[in-house]
Amino acid sequence: GHNPVISGDGKFVFFLAEPNDLGLEGTGNLIVYDVNSKTLSTVELDVESGYPGFAVTNNGKKIVFATGKKIESIPDSDRGDLFVYDIDSEEFTWINQPIDEFKIPSDNRRVSIDSVGRYVAFQSSAPNLVEVDDNDDESFFLHDLQTSQTKLISITPDGTPFFANSWIDISGNGKFVLFQDRGMLVYDVELEKTIQLTDDGNNSSGIDFDGKLISFRSGGQVYVSTNPPPDNISKD
Repeated sequence: GHNPVISGDGKFVFFLAEPNDLGLEGTGNLIVYDVNSKTLSTVELDVESGYPGFAVTNNGKKIVFATGKKIESIPDSDRGDLFVYDIDSEEFTWINQPIDEFKIPSDNRRVSIDSVGRYVAFQSSAPNLVEVDDNDDESFFLHDLQTSQTKLISITPDGTPFFANSWIDISGNGKFVLFQDRGMLVYDVELEKTIQLTDDGNNSSGIDFDGKLISFRSGGQVYVSTNPPPDNISKD
């Protein structure tokens, strides 16, 4: 198996593998290990194998993933599209659905979801997910599953769109989205603005549940900073 992801409550471990290799029945390549019962089972999903192709909510009941094949119940979708799957209701929500009639193949593999499954932060090369997207390349977006609205968030504090080519991580409380462009940036969901946290940093980054602490690599070292930024940044 590969690409392991553990739910925030520590009760489930999801990973990609072929069911037959584990003596399991079912289709799809997403496997879940129940920590309490110590059992394996399949989730009937085909997930794109590119890392990281999926993420889960705190209780493991909602999964955001780039599909490895077309979802038959959504005729306009295609392989590589991004969905949230609700395990209890067995319903799919299409995240990177275009706002017009043009379906353009896109890469949507870098994903993150908050603890309760309201917000999905993701990277996409699709040019028609929002009304105005002046970045003719990869961009970061935030989708609100409660309102079904998608926002472009890969914009610098001065309002300039940038090429989104880093890891993206949303805080567990859904209030902040961390990404990188000439330093570490955070998008404040409530204020709808981007804040510069550091002047350096690269893809290897993360943000805590409350969005108060971030970690990142720079020059071969691991750093810890705060949101908002402090006068001094500690390093390890």
